[in-house]
Amino acid sequence: MRALHTYSAMWVLILLVFFSITGITLNHPTWQSKLGRSAEFNGTGSARCLSGLACSSRASRLCR
Repeated sequence: MRALHTYSAMWVLILLVFFSITGITLNHPTWQSKLGRSAEFNGTGSARCLSGLACSSRASRLCR
């Protein structure tokens, strides 16, 4: 029973560290490198549709 408690605690510690790291990186995107970072768009919705980012009919309705 003691071994089960030890190994389950190890898995919980790994999960805790994983969620801590992902939580920090998701809450502080400026701390990350510029690689893979998406550009922000500060224009109207119609320009977004014209740029090819939204091709479906539902997306084009949202861009109006």
